[in-house]
Amino acid sequence: MRIWLVWLVLSGLVWAGGRVLLQVGSPTGEAGLVDGVGDQARLAKPIRLSALNAHSVLVADINNHALRQVDEDGRVSTLVGEGLKAPHGVAVAADGRIAVADAESNQVFLLDAQSHRLSLFAGEGTPGSNDGPNAEARFSAPHSICWGPGGELFVADIGNGSVRVIDQGRTRTLVHQGLKWPMDLAVDAEGQLWIADAGSQTIFKWTHQSGLSKPFPDLLLQMPHGLCLGPDGSVYVAEMRANRISRIDPDGQLSTVWDQGLLKPAALLWDSGGLWVADLGHHRVLRLSIPSR
Repeated sequence: MRIWLVWLVLSGLVWAGGRVLLQVGSPTGEAGLVDGVGDQARLAKPIRLSALNAHSVLVADINNHALRQVDEDGRVSTLVGEGLKAPHGVAVAADGRIAVADAESNQVFLLDAQSHRLSLFAGEGTPGSNDGPNAEARFSAPHSICWGPGGELFVADIGNGSVRVIDQGRTRTLVHQGLKWPMDLAVDAEGQLWIADAGSQTIFKWTHQSGLSKPFPDLLLQMPHGLCLGPDGSVYVAEMRANRISRIDPDGQLSTVWDQGLLKPAALLWDSGGLWVADLGHHRVLRLSIPSR
């Protein structure tokens, strides 16, 4: 038993009370476009995650120009394999709408959940920062996206160092001053927008009432590329440069919850079954059991 546990720890499958529940993609870090189960599947730079339903997540798979579905049993299938150039963001709304941010085309699309057909949502395709009607709006490398409580779509517009919002047929700039490289977004139960800003190495929060603020003003992170909100009020962060996943407690205390076997962790997603991780550098997706505080 001791030998078995040592092997698990050294392989990164068990760490500090946590363990890997699911791993899809090549065990040796090989990239590719192969549907299948577990280590038979292949991905190529999975960068963002969104819950599709209670049993599956969607993955923005950059180098395959595709959206992939990963089921809780480890089965990987391709939902969209053409029409995208560099999908960097994906978000599923409560009403089932699926939005996709394509960084290379500087556009945001909607995906029909039944037909898997894409339609343009916003962005005329030329890089820029124009606000206005969705068809005339311009983005510059739109990255992470998330739906707000009122059906609006927030967009991390990295090239413009801003957060934009698409609502009621129009695109406008929500936050510009104070951000450098806004990488990931999340909305909490109170409708507050959380922002992982890799350029300033910190986490921001935005509300209609207070605007932009730093909830943890003394905290510096190593390229926060992904974040998600945990059930205990904590913020989980994928620190890409440090190859680790950290937790920020409500009082601002930072702790490492996983730093074994990751290479450029890019995105996190919490659900009742554990913590999903897009391990971009290893071209795989993990689901982890993380010990509670």
